[in-house]
Formats: sequence, C-alpha cells, structure tokens
Amino acid sequence: EWAPNAKALALVGDFNDWDPKPEHWAFKNPYGTWELFLPDVGGKSAIEHRSRIKCRIESESGEWLERIPAWIKWATQAWDEVQFNGCYWE
Repeated sequence: EWAPNAKALALVGDFNDWDPKPEHWAFKNPYGTWELFLPDVGGKSAIEHRSRIKCRIESESGEWLERIPAWIKWATQAWDEVQFNGCYWE
C-alpha cells in the first residue's frame, strides 16, 4: 500500500473482527510502500472471499484513519452504513 507519510498501517476487516493482530501490521519498505504477507491457513486464504477490509493508517499527525486498499477490486456499501468498504475478491 502506498502511504509514504504514514507512521503505521494494519489490514483490518471481517477476517480479524476489525481488530488487527500482531501479524496484520505491515512494514514500510525503503520506497514508502507498506508490505504485508498473510499466508494461507490450512490451504485456504487468510482472508475469506467477499470479506470486507480496510487499511487502518496512523497519519503523520497521529490521527487514525481507515481507507480502502488501493489494490482492492470491489467496494461495497451496506444498507445501514454511510462509508464504503473494500471487499476482498479472490
């Protein structure tokens, strides 16, 4: 994920009950891109098909933001929500 000024970035969503575990925090490479690898679990993707996901970002000022990942293929909005969520499409 491209967020060169971010202090921290985690992937959150249905797959982790919107609470990032230690293994859901990305690291920033020298080019300002955040990287995260989630290995398959028992032969299945760590993130279930059609799960809602977002990037939780700590900004330079310390504010926490949630954004749809740039690589997401589909965004959806629940009938009772104002914000859109990224939807993981395997």
